[in-house]
Amino acid sequence: MIPADDEFAPRLMQAVQGSGAGFMLDFGLTPGAAVRILSYDEGPDGGVGRMDVMGKPMDFRLRLPGAHQAVNAAGVVAAALGAGVDPDLALDALSELKPTEGRGVAFYAQLSRGRVIEVVDETYNANPASMRRPLARSSCASRQGRAARSPLLAKCSSSGLTVAPCMPLWRNRSSPRASIR
Repeated sequence: MIPADDEFAPRLMQAVQGSGAGFMLDFGLTPGAAVRILSYDEGPDGGVGRMDVMGKPMDFRLRLPGAHQAVNAAGVVAAALGAGVDPDLALDALSELKPTEGRGVAFYAQLSRGRVIEVVDETYNANPASMRRPLARSSCASRQGRAARSPLLAKCSSSGLTVAPCMPLWRNRSSPRASIR
């Protein structure tokens, strides 16, 4: 299984071709991939899309947050196909997956004066690259007619919880921070 969108895909494909492997499948957004995402519309509880599986268009639904999950699903379908599993069965199983703790689980919290906020637990993500997806998800939801969002980054330590607005942090490292103890 080769991620067709990866910058090293040509090199990986060349290595597989020289390895004596019986077959090779690639997946992703790249035209010509054996399992290719054709479309994906993300919503508040996952998304729906269409993929081309070896020339057969297939619709799918995911209950996992983030458009990147569609590419992950294509990888699973490619692996299932390579193992001889019907892609329909793989997509049925993927449609039942739910986010696990620290990986995009969302809940609502009641604040004073009746305000309600949505909290998305992305505590598993620990580096800037992995945080781009939840931040993109947040800004995507704002544009889809939902309430305006102001993403915050929080850090827990022995001295308490430090919270900072994330958008100013990306522009200016000296942005103000609030501490909650």
